[in-house]
Amino acid sequence: LPVVGEFARTERSGGVRVTVAMANALLRLGHTVRLVFPRRPRMSRAWIRDLFNGIVQAGCRRGNTGWVHEFRGKVETFVRLDDLHFTNGEVVIAVGSLTIERVYNLRRNVIKMRYNHGLLLDMSDKERKMWALPLPTITVASTIIPDLQKLMGQPVQAVVPNGIDLCEYHELASACRDGIGTIYGEHPAKAPADVVAIMTQAHQVFPDTPQYIFGTSPCPAVWPWVNYHQWPSVSE
Repeated sequence: LPVVGEFARTERSGGVRVTVAMANALLRLGHTVRLVFPRRPRMSRAWIRDLFNGIVQAGCRRGNTGWVHEFRGKVETFVRLDDLHFTNGEVVIAVGSLTIERVYNLRRNVIKMRYNHGLLLDMSDKERKMWALPLPTITVASTIIPDLQKLMGQPVQAVVPNGIDLCEYHELASACRDGIGTIYGEHPAKAPADVVAIMTQAHQVFPDTPQYIFGTSPCPAVWPWVNYHQWPSVSE
């Protein structure tokens, strides 16, 4: 059961984390699972960019350098997906818009699927074409189904929601519940302008209530009152 994703070993996005978590869960159930993802051609522009970003961010990260290393199964990279070995009847799941075409064009006798972890409001024509390809699809939330089915022109097979790892997300007896918090990211999908506006308005109405915010992006200069944590560890 290869899970094909468009990500890097140092990727810290939630989409990569949930992919790794699901793959590990399948391993625990006795399935044979591997993660495979594209390898940047050495000295290419993308390879140099990833190397530079890794060096710059290395000093900021604390306690975690990406989610892929937490996968307990086999990890493979490829330049051409067809170069990897696949057995007849193997299940291949595409994760992310950029991976769909690779899996769709895979010339092997395998069962092809794709996993939808969300839809962007400003998808490119290329991304829309990827979701229009005829592949059995599972998605993360029932609220996405109408828009997703409109793009695909076919029904969604199933909803597989994100779970909550109670080993990491639980109430701490020592925690002081004295404020409000959120996550901040500069990517348009995270609505950064809305988050800034909401938290700023909340501060104006409740100036004495502490605000705790974390993310991979730097703290916006308009939030001098915020307790901001950039690149926090999982325990933080």
